[in-house]
This record gives sequence, structure tokens and C-alpha cells, in this order.
Amino acid sequence: MQPRGPRRVRQGGQSLLIALGLLFAGALAMVVMFSAAQVAATKQRLTDSADAAAWSAALWRARVLNYHAYSNRAIVANEVAIAQAVTLVAWSRYFESLTRNAAQFSTLLPVAEPVLTSVAQAAALARESAELAAHIEIAARGAEAVGYKDILQTSQEILHLASQGFALNMVTAEVARANDPAFFAWVLPDPSAEWLRFTHRAESVEERNRLANVVRASAIPDAGRAAAMQAWIEWSPAALASMERRRAEVRATCIEEIELMRRQFGGAGQAVGSDAPAVMTVDGDQAKRMSELFEMRARQQKEGLEQAVAGRDAIEAVLS
Repeated sequence: MQPRGPRRVRQGGQSLLIALGLLFAGALAMVVMFSAAQVAATKQRLTDSADAAAWSAALWRARVLNYHAYSNRAIVANEVAIAQAVTLVAWSRYFESLTRNAAQFSTLLPVAEPVLTSVAQAAALARESAELAAHIEIAARGAEAVGYKDILQTSQEILHLASQGFALNMVTAEVARANDPAFFAWVLPDPSAEWLRFTHRAESVEERNRLANVVRASAIPDAGRAAAMQAWIEWSPAALASMERRRAEVRATCIEEIELMRRQFGGAGQAVGSDAPAVMTVDGDQAKRMSELFEMRARQQKEGLEQAVAGRDAIEAVLS
């Protein structure tokens, strides 16, 4: 007979509850992580969209200012062209007066009278042609509201208005929607209106005098600037010839240099599976030739630097 002991009772269900709890906690953690990742991604995309919209708005205003600068140069060139047209008419009238006076005095020399009379008639015809051309050109360039200058000034004002308010908001909104259709961006209004006052039309006497001085400086070459240009003209042919010679030397030796470097760095073999680095092998002739090529490169760089310094010194010498 066997002694009676306590009967063991089989129990079940406890591990299932623990597993369900862990599974719920893991699922909850995954949902939280997914939501946090979505929020972080949306926040990063929103930040990127805001930065892109702000950069685009600033870039558009920079392009508008660039247009103002280029159109101002065009307006100055337009005024210079008008001044040149007036000068051409004045010179044609002076030449006509000179030839007419010469034709009148030709009565003292009958042999030259036909020639001087023909020259006077040709000068009169040239004066009439110059006046007609100048009249058309000045009217086209300086006419009120429809002239080239007024068209440029109107385009400046239109573009300046397009760099603020509704137009600038459209730029930022379009950039934001391009990043995400759910986003929208706009530019905060400027209560001080500093951007509106950043540029303005030259209307005062002082501003118009400054514009006139710019026109005169553009029409009449400055002595120092002309001397600097002449120094550059004298220096540039030698510099260009030296540059072309150096380029020819590089083209003539580049293939040889590549081949020598390939032999130097790729000539030595390496056992398969070995971690030992390949040993560079080069014979004496190759090493000598490589040294010559390196010296030639250093000499070319030195010559180029000397040419640039010589040109700079030549220009600075005439400007100082």
C-alpha cells in the first residue's frame, strides 16, 4: 500500500491572461509610437514647408530688386541714347553750317565751288536725316506714358506691388501646397510699410541731379577708368597667350601623366583574400618623369599667379 499524500490539482489560464496583457501593452505602445512618428513627421514637413515658403518669398523680393537694378541701368542707357541723339543733331547742324560757309567762300575759288556746293548739299541732307531719326528716337524713348522709359518705370512699380500683399501670399501658398496639399501659408502684413518705402521714384531735385550725374558718368568716359581699360587691353593678350600655352602643355602631357599614375598605383598585385596593402612599384625612369611632370604643374601654377598679379598691379598703378 502506498501512503496517501496531498492530491495535486492541475491549474490553467494564468499564463494566457499575462500574455493577453503583454499583447495589449505592446499594441498600445506600437500605436503610441506610430502616432508620435506621424506627429513628428508632420511637424518636420510643416517646418520644411514654412522654411521653403519664407525662402521663396524672400527670393521673389530679391528678384524684384534685381529687376529694379537692371531696369535702372536700362533707364540710364535710355537717357544716354537720347543725349547722343541730340548731340548727333547738333554735330550735323554744325557740319552743315561749316560746309555752307565754305560753299559761300568758294566764289573766291571757282574751281572748288562745285565740290564744296555738293558737300554742302550732302551735309544738309545728312542734317535732315539726323533730325528725323533723332525725332523718332526721342519720341519713342521719352514719350509720356508710352515711351521706353515710362514703360520701364511702370514695370518697376508693377513688380514692386507684386512683391507684397496678395501676390506674395500666392507665392507662399503655392510653395506650401506643393509640399503638402493640406498646408497653407501667407505673409504677415507689415504695419510699418518699410518695404513700400524701400524703393521710390526719383522725384526731388537732389535725386534727379544724382540720376543726371550717373547719366553723365555713363556718357563721358572717366580718365582713370579709360586708363585702366587700356592697361587691361595691353595686359590681356600676353596673359591669354600664356594661358593658352599652359593649356596646350597640360593637354600634351595629361595622358602620359595618367598612364604613369596608373602604373604606379595599379602595377603591384595583391593576393586574393589578403589584407596586406598593395606595394607601389615604380622604376627610376618613371619616377623621374613623374617628378618632371609635377615640377611642370607647379611652374604653370606659379606663372598663372604671376600673370594675375601683374595684371592687377598694372590696373592699380593707373588708378592710384
